[in-house]
Amino acid sequence: MINTSKFLSTTIMSNIRPLIYIGSSLLSHKIASSDYHISDIERDNHMFYKKKINCNNIPIKGSINVSDKAFIIACERLNRMLRNTHQNIHTNMINDNVEFRIIGKNEVLSDLPEHSHMKDVPGGYSRKGMRTIDNCRGMRHGTMVFCSEENLTEQGNKSKYSPNIKDIFFHETAHSIMGSGLDLHNVNKIHNCWNKSKQQGIWEYSGRKA
Repeated sequence: MINTSKFLSTTIMSNIRPLIYIGSSLLSHKIASSDYHISDIERDNHMFYKKKINCNNIPIKGSINVSDKAFIIACERLNRMLRNTHQNIHTNMINDNVEFRIIGKNEVLSDLPEHSHMKDVPGGYSRKGMRTIDNCRGMRHGTMVFCSEENLTEQGNKSKYSPNIKDIFFHETAHSIMGSGLDLHNVNKIHNCWNKSKQQGIWEYSGRKA
């Protein structure tokens, strides 16, 4: 299990003041020397998303069922991934309208508005096999990144969905950084490196995307 307090204290960036909006009251949480200000987003009049955190101008949203802890951890992990990168990556992600969604631990992916049309569709978006998207606890879809609450707050503890060992947030955010944050020159460099590794037998292609 992740020691959250230790994790937050070791991943905090200096001068970060992310904002969490939730419920109808304004509160202040002191966590790892960073202030998390909580208020409502009812002005958005959204039927599902009632909570959000403005993580350095990248929105992270979830339903009322998602814990505050999940929002804070998601923001800290995003900051951790971006803190030693070029500023253009962060700017490119903002300009590409990258947003994050947290799937509540008692919610499934098709409960979220962006995927509600895929409920009970065999094979999900790929239409391969019989599994539905509700077997999935995270993905990058378009410019949005989806990750489950239990993977953020209880990683390492088996959940009712999976062994919950892999870090879904880091994995899917890496796709977002490559797809929305990097310029074409650097994306091509990654593809060239991948192709060379396949040619040299370093990467063994299994039919799945890298």
